[in-house]
Amino acid sequence: MLVAIADIAFGDVRDVFDDKRAQKAPSEWDERTAAIVVGPEIGTSARGKGEVVHVAKIKRAERLRALERRCRTRS
Repeated sequence: MLVAIADIAFGDVRDVFDDKRAQKAPSEWDERTAAIVVGPEIGTSARGKGEVVHVAKIKRAERLRALERRCRTRS
């Protein structure tokens, strides 16, 4: 359990994306990265005539709550 709390507290949401700023497939995420993502949401929006943009929204697990839990277990 402490490892899971540490993953949430210290995981980096930037690991969800590759070097070209495109979102990696969830199967490509390591365990720490997967632990911090609570609600991935992928949507599309129209920009112009026939142009569609894919938008990735990543909801991160609550880092502060994880840090508080980690501190309580270490005391």
